[in-house]
Amino acid sequence: MICIPLTAATNAEMFELMTRVESQPAELVELRLDYLEENPEVEELVARSSLPLIMTCRSRRGGGKFDGSEEERRKIILRAADAGCAYLNVEAADVPFVAGKTPRSILIVSILDFAGTPENLVEKVRELATLPVDWVTFAVTHRKPEDSVRVLDAIQKCPKPCVGHAMGEGGIMTRVLGLAYGSKVTFGHLESGRDADPGRPT
Repeated sequence: MICIPLTAATNAEMFELMTRVESQPAELVELRLDYLEENPEVEELVARSSLPLIMTCRSRRGGGKFDGSEEERRKIILRAADAGCAYLNVEAADVPFVAGKTPRSILIVSILDFAGTPENLVEKVRELATLPVDWVTFAVTHRKPEDSVRVLDAIQKCPKPCVGHAMGEGGIMTRVLGLAYGSKVTFGHLESGRDADPGRPT
């Protein structure tokens, strides 16, 4: 599946971007709620989307931009679940607070690594898969050619449905070949200037 992540400062801008996505060859939309500079209109965002949504609200500790409290952030995640959002993308620390409370959503646990690609990536991914979640997602940073091999290996060896890629220009092969190795989703941005993930193609 192809997913287009969207970042916006306001709900109105997010609604406008969602409308533009309808003309793109995408099957999923990810809404990065942590980029909003106002309270997210979660229920309206879910109701208006013509495509299944992945809701993501990452803390700064987890590589995102949300500045509120952890309690506020997790309430936003649960509001998305109650609204019937198809996918919820959470950090490992969120899982104990949301697991079992999202029966209508696919629960995804994800990690980001902007420093590089861990040599023990397979072990990290398998550890995430032991959590009570449906999918595992990871994004690491490409520094050398063998990083791409580690990414594809980790996708194949994950015991749960997995989404993985290497960020950066050198990681482009993982975004394309990842699907052949079992990754459930690959990501493409809507337009230049909105990319929160280095190396993501249109």
